[in-house]
Amino acid sequence: MKSRGPAVMSVLLAIFILQAPAAMASGSVSTQAPTCPNGRNACVGADGDGWLGSGQQGGKGRGGSPNPAGAGGTRPVVDDGVRYRYVPTCSENNPLDAGMLCLGATTSCPEAGQIRFWVYTRRVTPENPEPPWQMVTDPPFVCRGVDETPEVDPRVAIAGMIEREFQRVVVVRGVAEINPAPQTLVHVATRFETPTVERYDIPLTLLGQSVVITAQAERWTWHTGDGATVTTTRKGTRGRVEHTYTTAGSRSPYVVISWSGTYSVNGESMGAVPGTVATSGEPGSVDVRQARTELVGG
Repeated sequence: MKSRGPAVMSVLLAIFILQAPAAMASGSVSTQAPTCPNGRNACVGADGDGWLGSGQQGGKGRGGSPNPAGAGGTRPVVDDGVRYRYVPTCSENNPLDAGMLCLGATTSCPEAGQIRFWVYTRRVTPENPEPPWQMVTDPPFVCRGVDETPEVDPRVAIAGMIEREFQRVVVVRGVAEINPAPQTLVHVATRFETPTVERYDIPLTLLGQSVVITAQAERWTWHTGDGATVTTTRKGTRGRVEHTYTTAGSRSPYVVISWSGTYSVNGESMGAVPGTVATSGEPGSVDVRQARTELVGG
């Protein structure tokens, strides 16, 4: 699978037209989202093509025909022409083009794993089959979780969450090894390196799915304690660099490691994690001394 973009994730969400509850069979277009049996405001689900939902009394099935009365005694739903559309709350989205899933939609709800939606409504009539969509104002948005909508492919929501998780779980910091130490001399090359692992796996459980983030060290930037920095991107060298001090004094060098990441869901590679993470190591200590010249008599 191809890598996701750095801040906004395109996930091919074709937003389905939704059937309104039978309780709204007359009157003007409502500005309130439908009520669901569980007391929440929008019954939202999804299949492989996009988001869908219904009101408390049910609605059209996936085939587009009203639910028939059957053995369970379900009463046919009257089509009053009111439709709903659920749009992830990303600035690029609108009722006619809702194909983006972003961090704002996946990180703003009170519970981890929920997605935040704007709700739009319109009433379709034979005289006006394509009226404009109107945004629902009460509530201004709704949150729904993947666990409440089992048809949602959890990989879609995880793709929108993975950058935040990457920033949270990558915490390995470099340990400074200095040679010579604990003392070195001015105008003599001092070597810095770190034994910190360059690549490691971080297993997680997100939305009930097995996720593995693989962190890869990409850049080592050494702060040598005298105002200078030295950077290397050479892998397999333990971030090794050299620096020559020009003045004496006590120094506290440390390394900042920049990490990139890839991830998998249930063993399936999902590509690169957007962005990078930088971790600052604990400072080491070295005493830089001035070399003295002594004459030795013969």
